[in-house]
Amino acid sequence: MAEYKIDLSRVTDVTSLHEQLMESLPLPAWYGRNLDALYDALTDLSGEVLIRVTGQDLAPAQMRDYLDRLGRVLRDAQEELPGLTVFFSEDHAEDNYEDPGLPEEARDGEDQEQATMQADDPEAPDLAFPLQEDDPWETTEH
Repeated sequence: MAEYKIDLSRVTDVTSLHEQLMESLPLPAWYGRNLDALYDALTDLSGEVLIRVTGQDLAPAQMRDYLDRLGRVLRDAQEELPGLTVFFSEDHAEDNYEDPGLPEEARDGEDQEQATMQADDPEAPDLAFPLQEDDPWETTEH
């Protein structure tokens, strides 16, 4: 499975967002730096692809509407392409990323045996989750 990470914590405007997308994803030369082109490029991917989006909580407020639209594009592409999975994570620091399926001693002092049991337990909560209808990209009208 191909895995890609989009770190939105470095995004300051639409231009920097599309630069980040171009650095993070295998986008074609024809990518037009807009959300329509992103959708087309994503739905042209083949095989199993995982896209992990981080740092959205650190993006500037003026980017909120555009990031909401980005979230909808990613969700739509995921629905269109069976092999595409998109995860959103609030963990924006790359060195703090932990794979919940791989217990390590450095997991905030968590006991190794307990971590191993949790990783082997099918009832344990999944710390990474696929984008769902009640995702953080959806806006609520007040």
